[in-house]
Amino acid sequence: MNKLTDIKVKTEQRVARNIHWHPNVISALKLTLSLPVILLLLFPDSLTGYSSYAIVFSFIIFGLLDYLDGVIAKYHDKETVFGRYFDRLTDYPLLLVLGYLAIDMVPVTLIAIKVLLDGVLLYFYARHKYYSHNRLRTGIHYLTLFILLINALHINVPLLNTQLATNMLILSSLVNSIIIAIHLGWLKKKYIADSLSFANFLCGVIAIYMAYLSKLELSILFLLIGALFDGLDGFAARKYGSTRFGVLSDDIADGFTYGIAPAVALMIHFYQIDENLLLDGLVIGGIYIVFTIARLVYFTLNKENADPNYFQGAPSTLGGIIVLSSSYIFKEHVALIALFIGIVSILMVSLTTQYRHIGRLFQSIQLKRRLLVPAILLVLSLIVTNQTDWLIIGLFSIVLAYGLAPIMLIFLRIFNKEPDLDN
Repeated sequence: MNKLTDIKVKTEQRVARNIHWHPNVISALKLTLSLPVILLLLFPDSLTGYSSYAIVFSFIIFGLLDYLDGVIAKYHDKETVFGRYFDRLTDYPLLLVLGYLAIDMVPVTLIAIKVLLDGVLLYFYARHKYYSHNRLRTGIHYLTLFILLINALHINVPLLNTQLATNMLILSSLVNSIIIAIHLGWLKKKYIADSLSFANFLCGVIAIYMAYLSKLELSILFLLIGALFDGLDGFAARKYGSTRFGVLSDDIADGFTYGIAPAVALMIHFYQIDENLLLDGLVIGGIYIVFTIARLVYFTLNKENADPNYFQGAPSTLGGIIVLSSSYIFKEHVALIALFIGIVSILMVSLTTQYRHIGRLFQSIQLKRRLLVPAILLVLSLIVTNQTDWLIIGLFSIVLAYGLAPIMLIFLRIFNKEPDLDN
């Protein structure tokens, strides 16, 4: 058990010891809290700016109570068939109401699929025949509901728009389908990693589509979501094993999401600015794809001898982020965009340069406490206050600094090296 898991377990145990409510009581509180929210959503004439934000706050409390319910039921061993049904059923009214309100905003088919798949998982969870309430599914579920809620309340947060809601419904349905397939025995555990690789690939497809809709900020978001699936893919492969095609499917997904998708998005962006820039986009994007694929091929061929805590050369995720964020920030300034893409391409194939693995870097408790939580709060505040430009500029700056840091450290060591007295 790593340190973060140990902290999580101890925190949950401490919470469970200090709260003596029965899980059914917490489920009843969830239902009580959701009723006024549902009434206000169904009768919007009584909504004001103040009550809209009160509903958002109530939704956050609703999610926290859902988490607390599970913690107490687990640590006090108070799970019952009725309790499991009651707990999941308290989630359903809000899902149905938000789905109803979203009919004019997102495709009805996606809403119907989401409701149906959640109903199947409700049955599995309530019968306790299968464990379907995992962190990935819950996180995507609540994020999807949150985006639907923001749009239903007509709160002006451009990044959390109806297009994002549509794509999150697709991802949520995909994750639910994978979980159901595992429970029914249709998908063996060794195929889980391949399924997550496919989800990563799908994020690349969505990123291209977002660029086509002139939504580069959403292209960046789905590239980051793809990186999350990529990390989960590796975790699943280590835990459940993988097929003989596992490495190949992972490489194809990475090559598409971090290489081809950003390059195609760049070409689309240039063409939308000026049709005459299409050739520039083809050249720059083509060069970037070559460097990215070369970096991924080297990584695959040397995976067995590589240090799991370090990358040899800048990771391809960094390249994809630089391509999309520089295109968003510098718009039609082709020379600047090409400059940064050239820099990141060289960094990716600087194979003698080591880059710390970000996922394993955050295994540090100090970084987790001191950096991660404030970073999350800062990101949320920028999203809510419609500061998308600053958010992407910040992401671009951090990623570029991460890419240049090892090179700068090498120069720093050279300059600080004591002179050889014999020479």
